[in-house]
Amino acid sequence: MDNDYISVTEIAGEEITQEQVDRLCNRYYWVRQYCTGKDML
Repeated sequence: MDNDYISVTEIAGEEITQEQVDRLCNRYYWVRQYCTGKDML
């Protein structure tokens, strides 16, 4: 299976789309439920 993730991958120094910002935020909003009250790196 050949997957092309370049359209949704954040690359340092490159501009990103609003969709990429939304995806990034959603990752952190989702994971915080598992991290609340814990020490995280």
